[in-house]
Amino acid sequence: MGHLVLGYEFTITSIFGLIAVSGVIVNDTILVMHRYNRMVRDSDFPEIAAISAATQQRARAILLTSVTTLLGLLPILFSGDEAIQFLIPLVVSIVFGLVFAGIGLLFFLPSVIMMVELAKGRLGRRFAG
Repeated sequence: MGHLVLGYEFTITSIFGLIAVSGVIVNDTILVMHRYNRMVRDSDFPEIAAISAATQQRARAILLTSVTTLLGLLPILFSGDEAIQFLIPLVVSIVFGLVFAGIGLLFFLPSVIMMVELAKGRLGRRFAG
């Protein structure tokens, strides 16, 4: 999407950027899920309260990681230097990937977790009754 918006071709360095972003996404997801699992295990929070609290507690770490990375890459993105032109597709992939991943992690992931918990509850009642 970022390549279309900024008018850059999707190249092999773009794929390397996607691989880098996928590592950040996995790391941030592990942070949220670890906090959520610990809250469910160690306290008697209901699942909805636990995922809400886990997301709120990890939001700062996720946002700070994403914002500092974005700020560090913006000079490369807007540089006119020909020596680093081959890096721009990589940077476009990382920048736009981090923006969409941050939104997805903070809004989409909690929704998916709640749907899974609801499905587990319904399946458990179906097989128990």
